[in-house]
Amino acid sequence: MALAMAIASLFLAAPQALAADITGPMVSAFDFTPKTVDLTTGEKTVTVSVHVTDPSGVKTPTVALFSDTTDQSLGFSPNNMILTQGTTTDGTWSHTIKVPTTAAPGAWTMTLYPVRDLLGNTTDNGTVTGFFEHTTKLTVINAPADVSGPVVSAFDFTPKTVDLTTGEKTVTVSVHVTDPSGVKTPTVALFSDTTDQSLGFSPNNMILTQGTTTDGTWSHTIKVPTTAAPGAWTMTLYPVRDLLGNTTDNGTVTGFFEHPTKELVGLKSVTPVSVGSPAGLAPQMPASVRLVWSTGTTSEAVTWDPIAATSYAKPGSFIVAGTVRGQRIAQATITVTQPIMRSATVSVSTPAGIAPTMPANISVVWSDKTTTSETVSWSTIAADAYAKAGTFTVSGTVRGEQIARATVTVAAPALVSVVPATVSTLVGLAPKLPANVMVTWSDRSTSSQAVVWDPVPAMSYAQPGTFSVAGTVGGQRVATAIVMVTAPLGEFSPFAGARPEATGRVGEATGDAIADVWGITGTGTLDFFKKTPTDISKVGIRGTNLTHISYLGAITDQNDDNRADLFYRDSRDQSLHFAYNLGNGYLKDGIKVGQNWGGMDQIFYAGQMVSGSPQQYVLARRGSDGSLWRYSLSSKGLSNGTQVGRNWNGMRIMIAPGNMYGDAAWDVVGIRKDGLMYGYRTVDGGLVSVGQIGHGWQSMTNAFVPGDLNGDKRLDLIGQRNDGSMWAYRNTATGFSSMGQFAPSGFSGYRILA
Repeated sequence: MALAMAIASLFLAAPQALAADITGPMVSAFDFTPKTVDLTTGEKTVTVSVHVTDPSGVKTPTVALFSDTTDQSLGFSPNNMILTQGTTTDGTWSHTIKVPTTAAPGAWTMTLYPVRDLLGNTTDNGTVTGFFEHTTKLTVINAPADVSGPVVSAFDFTPKTVDLTTGEKTVTVSVHVTDPSGVKTPTVALFSDTTDQSLGFSPNNMILTQGTTTDGTWSHTIKVPTTAAPGAWTMTLYPVRDLLGNTTDNGTVTGFFEHPTKELVGLKSVTPVSVGSPAGLAPQMPASVRLVWSTGTTSEAVTWDPIAATSYAKPGSFIVAGTVRGQRIAQATITVTQPIMRSATVSVSTPAGIAPTMPANISVVWSDKTTTSETVSWSTIAADAYAKAGTFTVSGTVRGEQIARATVTVAAPALVSVVPATVSTLVGLAPKLPANVMVTWSDRSTSSQAVVWDPVPAMSYAQPGTFSVAGTVGGQRVATAIVMVTAPLGEFSPFAGARPEATGRVGEATGDAIADVWGITGTGTLDFFKKTPTDISKVGIRGTNLTHISYLGAITDQNDDNRADLFYRDSRDQSLHFAYNLGNGYLKDGIKVGQNWGGMDQIFYAGQMVSGSPQQYVLARRGSDGSLWRYSLSSKGLSNGTQVGRNWNGMRIMIAPGNMYGDAAWDVVGIRKDGLMYGYRTVDGGLVSVGQIGHGWQSMTNAFVPGDLNGDKRLDLIGQRNDGSMWAYRNTATGFSSMGQFAPSGFSGYRILA
């Protein structure tokens, strides 16, 4: 119940909206079935329902089971109930809770959290906690269960001291934990005893480096930067919990495991800084100062006090204080010297071919903002510098310093002609006109000049042929571009043969309900392979000159012919298109469903990500920042792009093999660069990690979900190894089981497989 009371604050603390409806919802019925479960024959489920009414509509309720004798709880997830009858103003909500075989025997309390309407009005049972606790207990019959927290048998770190005088260091901490139900990933961090600083904290940051979650060693490496606070630091292990919620701590008030070994570092002095600056010029203060510790020295960032301009307006000296690590302990002596010449510039113009007349004197600006007129000696100017239109600079010497600079502008000659531009494009693809054209001038020179082209109507490039576009250069409409429109570089082969039965199965094209495979070679040939439960064979070529396709993947039927289709990315304009399945591996180019997809380095069909909703989705990862985006899929294309994750750039391969966790929503699997496979459960369209579900996948250069490979109606996995061999993996609903190699090295020549 402690966990339940803690979570209750999420429901009780929300402010009440100002509206006419100021009363909470009415709970008229609350029950569950069965009232007794016997776990000796396997896990069971309990279904709970509640009838709630409210004129403003009820926010999705939350329900969970709590053991009366242990800290175990089951089924909790905020707003986990589903409206199964009626409406939000008058309806029945339901939720099914799994009771695993490791659940504690005895009485369990079915608990309904305080109910809230859409205006924020809350209803509870009138007690201190506010929870609705069903008067009938769920009786769990089971052999003695795991009701104890994990056992921490070893906890240590190395090294015990770090010397930061040579740079940042790392500390590796390890802990050995055992628990029959499996240990939830532990959390460890370093905390300064004398400051609020901490290092290495991130929830569940340790990695299982040896053994299993039931008996294994967990490790984590913490970086100690050179800016770490001196003094004692404590290595702290947070209270450890198993996968049932049983917790183990060190028995103190805080419950943290604190390692007894600590390290002390002392500060002795801060090295003073000397800075020189001419009068009128703000001194350039160093970004860091050197600190001398009892164990050595470090360079630390410093924030200097603001310096008034009057302090360096005239020659002299003054002191500036600086703050390091929150303490005003740094000091700099500023010496202001005589002013110096800062700039001396002038602009000169001349016609092309005429030597510019350079001034004998120039105005000099000094560092203290005073100005004087000084004699200047200019460098020799070569004749070719002003032979053509443009600009160039001439340096000059004032009082022995080469500080003067003249910008000479040579007037442009008249424009005579423009070389026509020649551009080619594909039917339906807007031509990319050049930003510059080659211009011939009256002095017989040529140069590349910016051009602004007239708008190009889409009808101009809708069919093969040639047309021209006018452009403006320097305010004159004198440029011309000749555009040649050609047919696409490649195409899908026309359909041939009788149509097989349409099954509607993802990735299936031959009527046998078994997913088939398409492959695109490096030269753009599209080959089709028929898959049987035990073998795969090449049927024939289904397209040519398709080098512009940079992604191809299987999806469900999108044109209402009961044949599962595909979609692909066109690298020429980074657009997405449907490819309609005609049967026997033949495809028909479909509608354009998206544009500007070049930034996505992972694209895959993710099916129905929301339990109970027919909406289908596509997931894509942005290569620049690793963010994960979800797009609604319909026969009209992709829409409603929504970010659902970040920091996914550690995954080398991402796939969606259908429902793996029993809630009717499709789930996601990711394969990291180190070959570890992780599962992610979809919850309300988002992703929640369920942990590692496989390893040893680093030898696979490619992996994809073609569909059902063995007729069990689950979406299976194909992996391609470095040698080109193909391996099939059966979807077991919780992971993947090898079905063996079904193709040797014959697939090494394919750059895309689907």
